[in-house]
Amino acid sequence: MASPSTTALASCRQEKRARIADLPGEHSGSTAAHSNWRDWANLIAGPASLIAERVLAIDIADYLRFRAVCGSWRRSTASPHAHGGLDRRFHPRRWIMLPRTLGALRKRREFMNISTGERILVDLPELRYQYVFGSTSGGLLVLCDKRTYDVRLLNPLTRQLTSLPNATTLTGSHDRPLSGYSIKFRRVYSAGLADDSTVTLHFDQYWLVTAKPGDKYWTRLIVHYPINTGVVASLSFAGRFYCVTETAVMVVDTSADTPQLVAAAELGDRAVIKLWANWEFHVGFDMRAGTVISLASIYDAEAGARRRVLYRGFVSEVFVPYMDPAEEWYYRTFLDAGEYGLGLWAFPLQPGADCPANAAYLDGYYAGQDGKPVENKNMICVFQRYAGDVAWRHTEAGFPDRLVSLTGLLEVKGTDYTHVDQIRQDAHGTLVAENTLAVYHDHYVTYHLDLDVDGTNNSFVKNIITTRHNTAGTPRKSYWTVPREVAETEADAQVDVNAAPADLLIVNPNKRTRMGNEVGYRVVPGGATAASMLDDDDYPQRRASYSKKQLWVTPYNRDEKWAPGLYADQSTGDDGLAAWSGRDRGIQITERGHRAVVHGGHPPHTVPG
Repeated sequence: MASPSTTALASCRQEKRARIADLPGEHSGSTAAHSNWRDWANLIAGPASLIAERVLAIDIADYLRFRAVCGSWRRSTASPHAHGGLDRRFHPRRWIMLPRTLGALRKRREFMNISTGERILVDLPELRYQYVFGSTSGGLLVLCDKRTYDVRLLNPLTRQLTSLPNATTLTGSHDRPLSGYSIKFRRVYSAGLADDSTVTLHFDQYWLVTAKPGDKYWTRLIVHYPINTGVVASLSFAGRFYCVTETAVMVVDTSADTPQLVAAAELGDRAVIKLWANWEFHVGFDMRAGTVISLASIYDAEAGARRRVLYRGFVSEVFVPYMDPAEEWYYRTFLDAGEYGLGLWAFPLQPGADCPANAAYLDGYYAGQDGKPVENKNMICVFQRYAGDVAWRHTEAGFPDRLVSLTGLLEVKGTDYTHVDQIRQDAHGTLVAENTLAVYHDHYVTYHLDLDVDGTNNSFVKNIITTRHNTAGTPRKSYWTVPREVAETEADAQVDVNAAPADLLIVNPNKRTRMGNEVGYRVVPGGATAASMLDDDDYPQRRASYSKKQLWVTPYNRDEKWAPGLYADQSTGDDGLAAWSGRDRGIQITERGHRAVVHGGHPPHTVPG
């Protein structure tokens, strides 16, 4: 359906044609043309203004097109530039800026309407010499000048700029400004308006700051309820700015002289799991990942405080390539999380069948296609058991006095074979019943582990077991030792666990045990550590190129959560874990600190289904 502005423009063109047709001496069709003529260009201010308000309520882009039709319409409607850049009416709330493609012009960026899918190209010379920190929920871009570190909000469709305090004051401290090097690596998680004139930024996981246009400094917001804890998530909604901590939903209150966070609702501990040995973590549900474990910590009785281990962990992807190259089967290579959603395809767990008797059950919630919440009962069960295969539900797993058999869907193929003796060539599977082949395939399960081992300053260490010749003069010929290698870049942290025996560690070099050793945790590969055997230039392998190695360590980046990239469907492999790691960024601790993100593969090699 055409937009109102497009219809109006066509009407204005029809008006011109009608006037020409009505001139003396023109053809006889002028009467019909005159009867269909509408004087849109001279539409009085009242109706034009009302139409414009309706258009603006839907989309600022259509509103700008409406005003561009003719001068009389511009005069009867509000100009965005006559109002402040924080006026929400003119924010491009349905538009997002897409990543710049190879060869694209530096000043031209592509935007997509998330409601209609429409894409437009916008010339934005304002992006020159700018860091793009992120965007607000209303579609404004948060920019930081690379030369002066001035922070500004840019409306990409109206090109309005709103000046905010300098980025060196983002800490909220006047006497401890950020360095230019540190500013370069800042990342805004979310941004938005806390009222009509107050901007709030959530950056570097734990920081919330506010400012108004004209302020000299950013003001840091401290979470005082019930203790100073980190911010898990944040969102600007209905003219207010909300954030979630471990215990409450907080809202930015700007009614006082100094903005502050106040509790809007207590979360309680329904989703906080307190288990044996003083462990505690939060369990959540995600449409794409399914179960998400976050804020895992252990209570240190000597220190009288909790010590963080894991910020967030979840299944990043399940790559399932089938091994039948036939015309009707070759394309069956699935990315289960990215293409279908592990949470969307999850089924309610059956007490006594899927989980043992001592299990506790949690429901899962997500937003449906119409934006309404969807409730799924018994999506997650939590219970204590001896360590074993994490994929136990897809295989066979024993519990005391009971056995849970194989569940799930099997991919099978019809065949003429009724007995294995009839097979004379590669059948690409196992004959499991008459005329039924279970096709060979793999399951490469990749986990995203965002670690906070005793803080955010973490390093990746490889202790590679190495044989040495004895030079001490004793009868021994050789021995082995463990040289310590601290990974400095991403290339150092791409690990084939089958290449050489090694002890893999995530450590915090700033924290020591009583013996002087660095505090850390081992990364222990599971029993199934196969890597992909497909050719590098095979299309499914390009999409899941990360499956060639079992362990990758990258610096923290909010946008790098999903191993095959954010948009897995019809992906080509140019935006994924292997591509990110190929930049070979530094991962050793610097003055700005470092959060180690481990992407680990657990690929059980499944043969018949």
